[in-house]
Order: sequence, then structure tokens, then C-alpha cells
Amino acid sequence: MKAFFCGIWLRSKRVEVWAAIIFFMCLCSPSIGSAQVADVPVYGVFEVSLTTSSAHANPYTDVSLTGTFQGPTQQIIIEGFWDGGGTWKLRMAPTEAGTWTLVQVSSNDAELNHQQEGLTFAAHTPTADEIKDNEVLRHGFVTINPAYPHTFMHKDGTPFFFLGDTRWCGKSFCGTIFQDGLFQQMVDARAAQGFTVFSVAHLALYSSVGNEGGAPFIGSHTNNVLNPGFFQWVDKRIDYMTRKGIRPMLLLGAPDGGLTSNTDWLERMQRYLIARYAAYDVIWFGVKEYEEWGSSAAIDAIGNAIASYDPYRHPASTHTTNSTNEIGGKAWLSFNALQRGGGSNGAPSQSGVSLVISDYQNFEKPVVQTEAFYEGAPGSPNYFSDPSVLLNGLWAIQLHGGWNAGYQLVTQGIDQYLQQMNNTSAAYHTHLKSFFVDRTEFWKLVPNNGIVVAGTAWAAAQPGKEYVLFLKNGGAVDVDLSAASGSLPFEWYDPTKGTFTGASVIAGGGIRSFTAPGSGSWVLHIGGSGSGGSTDTSPPMPPKNLKVADS
Repeated sequence: MKAFFCGIWLRSKRVEVWAAIIFFMCLCSPSIGSAQVADVPVYGVFEVSLTTSSAHANPYTDVSLTGTFQGPTQQIIIEGFWDGGGTWKLRMAPTEAGTWTLVQVSSNDAELNHQQEGLTFAAHTPTADEIKDNEVLRHGFVTINPAYPHTFMHKDGTPFFFLGDTRWCGKSFCGTIFQDGLFQQMVDARAAQGFTVFSVAHLALYSSVGNEGGAPFIGSHTNNVLNPGFFQWVDKRIDYMTRKGIRPMLLLGAPDGGLTSNTDWLERMQRYLIARYAAYDVIWFGVKEYEEWGSSAAIDAIGNAIASYDPYRHPASTHTTNSTNEIGGKAWLSFNALQRGGGSNGAPSQSGVSLVISDYQNFEKPVVQTEAFYEGAPGSPNYFSDPSVLLNGLWAIQLHGGWNAGYQLVTQGIDQYLQQMNNTSAAYHTHLKSFFVDRTEFWKLVPNNGIVVAGTAWAAAQPGKEYVLFLKNGGAVDVDLSAASGSLPFEWYDPTKGTFTGASVIAGGGIRSFTAPGSGSWVLHIGGSGSGGSTDTSPPMPPKNLKVADS
């Protein structure tokens, strides 16, 4: 007679520890009937712990486990993952309120097979206190907006403003920075500044460099001797950042760092990540510079695994040397990524903006600019020292239809990084997001430099309703408002300070002249409701007259 404990694990509120609720002792029986456990909020993490006494030569590769959770109207099928010793887990997030039941547990391990079938739990609408503790609960996971396919939204339909900060391994999943409290300081600072994504969140799964739990694999990663301890500390990081409103773009590793191109290995690893992290608000981001493998077969293995095994359909793409437009038409790739920035202290590069434009026009998918602006890294092709370079680049990318996730502050160490985080460059990101979220219906704006009749500006608009223009050097500009009837309010925004001035009204129905209130960069905002959050079902008009404006 063998005995083992079957545990349900719930994320406790406002603390950083896991509280185990042991509810039943299982004695040989493969099923526990209909045990009821504590409830969780919709989009909160719910976890079932399963155990076995069976010995396996390699638990990571030899054991399969899948759980099927049935809600009132929706079903979640998710694979389980090995978490060390004889422990496997099923981790999911309920997507609707009501009673959920674990209706099926399938495994090639006899003891895991059918274990805990019949377990039920309740999912409830999140309370105000729960939302305060976990930003994910406010609007649900991030996804692509089907009505405005170049943009993102939350599962409840609320538009999502994508704004990323680059995180390589040393500032994300490696080292002891979580145990030391430094990771939390970085997340708190970036969340307060309005960042919503950590782009290029590098797991370095091929590396001997690990975190508080050790390296991701014991020996070479191709030997498949997985170390669950590494991932348990990644759990803590992902849980913390998503609670604060930061989504990681999870990247497996780099071909030029030694990551294998073996498709079986890549599929298995991506499936493990899905099993472990799909219950969080994550973005799948393939590998660093996938082209360095020489073919798309390896990245397709990752992408196809995402399409087949992620029940939440989190956004998915991959890092690139240039643009993912080579694979942009693949069904698994839900947004295109670029790696083109401001050039050597000059922003924005013609090639970078041209790629944003072409990918916007050629694919009905969002375009995300990564690794565009390196601060503190002389010699990098995307290096800048003058923050105005970053300012111009951010607005150029945004108004040409792209999303900014390319900034990186390069320092000698974590302490120096923390000291420099509240800099001018961070403020420029904050002001960009504040303008669009608080003042515009940003998800409806379409790139349209054609409305600029005279003068120099980059523009995006809902013709007849709302217009946003960025004047790099101030001055005068003539704008075609012929699509607008009646009068429109307008105002000037200082993107370096985040302040408004010169509010007034102008008649539509023709070409109108405007003059910036000062020298330097200015944003002209015409029309708009300033609602910053409502949605509609009308598709946007196709972009017109797109070209790279003269700098």
C-alpha cells in the first residue's frame, strides 16, 4: 500500500511565498472524487501538485502529463511539468468566473494517470484588493486586437499600450538578483515609469550561468538533464513582474551562444515553458536572432509548439537580426519584430523607419521594434549619448505604426544600473505613454504623413476625428483637415516635459496652419476625445501616403 500527499497550491495574497493547502491523502486510488478547494480570482494562478513513487531515468523527457479543466463554458487543456523529485504540477489560470473541474488527467505514469480527477474549485471576479496586488487581474492577459490588428489589447477588450525595456539574462533570470532584492527594485522602478513589457527577457537555457537555484541544465543542455531549481526561481521573477504590470517576452537563448538547433529539443523546451508559464501574462519570443541558425526550421519548431500547446494564445514572435518579415505570414507568429534602431547617434535611421512602414503595410499584425536604442554602449550600432536621439526615435516608431521595445541602459553592474534608471531617457518613455494613453484613442490611429501639406512632421490620424503630429524641430506646419467637419480642439504637448500648452479650437474642412509654441520637439494634438480606454468594433481605415518623412 503506497501513500502520497496530493496538494493544491494557491498564490497567497500580498506575500511572496506559496501556501500549501493539503486537502486529502491519496491511498492507491487513481481518483480523488470531487474534492472542493479554495477559490481563486479569474486570471489568477491555480496549481495542482501530483506525486508519484515511480522511478524514471529522465523525468523531464520520459513522462507526459496533461490536464483538462472544464469551466462553466470554457475549457483549458494544459500540459503538466516536472518540478523535481517525484513531483509534477498542473498550472493554469481560470478565464471565467464559476466552478471549474479537473475532468481528466492523462499520463504515461500509472500513478499520475487520473490522479485528482474530479477536483473542483471556484473562480470569482477579482476584488479591488486582489487587483491592487496583481495587475493581471484588472483586465486579463494581453492579446492581439482583432478589430485593430496592428495593436494589442487585454482579454476584456481594453487597449494595451506596448512599451518595452530590454532585459538580457543578467538583468532578468540569472544571478542572485531576486534573492538580493535588486530584481524587485528594477521592476518597481520600470512599472512606475510606465513600462509594460520586458523585451528580450533572456533565459539563456544553454548556459552554465544560473540563478539562485543553479544552472537551467546539469551539464550540456543537449543532455536534457533539467534542473527544476533554476525554473523555481524564474517562477518567482515572472510572478513578481506580472503582478506589477510588466510582461516578459520570454526568449530561450541564442544560436550564437551555443543554443542547439535540434527541433526535438526546442519543441520539448518550449512545451515545458508553456506548461510552467502560460498561466501568467507572458509573451513568447523565440530565440535571439533566429536567422543565425541558417534556416527557419528551428524557429518553426518553437512556433508550432506554441500554436499547439498554449491554450491562452499568448502573443508570439521571435527576436531577429533585422525583421521577421521572412516568416511574417506564418500563423503562429502573431506580431512582427524588428532590430533596427537610430543608427550611430542619429535618429531614426531611414532603414529602421522604412522597415516599420513596410511590415505595417504588408502584414495585418503589430510591429515591435527591439534593440533600437542602446544608452551607455559606445561602439554599438544603435548607441546614443544624446537623449534627443531617443526622443525622436520613439515618436518616429510610434507614429509610423510600430511599438517601442528597443531601449536598453547598459551599465557595468546592477548597482550602477539602479542608480541610473531614473534618467532623462526613462522620462521620455513615460511622457510618450502618458500622452497616448491619457489623451488619445491610440489603438485607432493610422500612420498618415500625407496630411502634412507643408513643413516637417510625422503624423498618425483618424481622419476627421483625431490627429497627432510630431515636429522634431518645432516650427510651422500645414495640416489637411478637410475630412473634419465643424470645429476641432487642439493643443501642444512638450514630449520632453510631459506638459500641455496652447489649448484652442480650429475649424476643420480644409488646410490649416499651426506654429509650435517654442523651439525643439513638439507634439500637435488635434481633435480626439481623450478617453484613453473605450473600444469600438469599427475597423481602421488602411494607411495612406506612407513614406519616411525628411528628418
